Amino acid sequence: MPPQPAPEAHLAKERAHGTGAGDRRGDLDGRAAGGGPGRLGLEHHHPLGHRHGPARDLLPQPAPAANSAGLRYTPSPERRRANLDRFLAGWRGDAKSRRELEAVLRDPTFMPKLEAELGRFGLRSDNLADAYTVWWINVWHAAHGVTGDPTQASVKAVKAQSERAMLATPGLAGGDDAGKQAMAEALLLQAVLIGSAAEQAKADPAQLRQIGDAARRSARGFGLDLDAFTLTDAGFVPARSG
Repeated sequence: MPPQPAPEAHLAKERAHGTGAGDRRGDLDGRAAGGGPGRLGLEHHHPLGHRHGPARDLLPQPAPAANSAGLRYTPSPERRRANLDRFLAGWRGDAKSRRELEAVLRDPTFMPKLEAELGRFGLRSDNLADAYTVWWINVWHAAHGVTGDPTQASVKAVKAQSERAMLATPGLAGGDDAGKQAMAEALLLQAVLIGSAAEQAKADPAQLRQIGDAARRSARGFGLDLDAFTLTDAGFVPARSG
């Protein structure tokens, strides 16, 4: 893991806030993205990218010291509805964009499509480390103007880093299902907004920079400096200076 900032500290802050990155959308809402879900492309969002490139060989990663099974949870439809309500309550766009976003997120096909896309990268929606992996990659991509798919190797490596960080964060793996589901779904929804906004803005450099700046501010709120590390097939590594 990159030495600065420590993801464990970021995760501890998320846990202290209760639901994680999704409650700190900041500028990553209708105003920064330039419109409602139709313009964001949420209906067709791929949470880890938008182009289906060939799979790369997966990079072997050391197993976490503790059992990563503790990061899984059993999702509850009732809790999911409550989490969506909370997410929508913090929406900063206008009433029309909020209604459009709500229609997308409450569509019964939304989560199955999201889960299918996660599965393409070997990830699951009921795993806290997997949700953090999606968020971390998407927010870094947005900050650096990247709109394509990550490699399979980089996803697997970041998943291993996320697991190690979460298992090193007191109370996360041993938390109850409600808390893990709230945090995971907040991260996934945030990743949807970030990835979709960046994809829609890829032909507009000025707007893409605006979204990147918003992603940096959002991550900085948790002490995460997105310019301190680089995404590679070995995961996130310290950025070269100079």
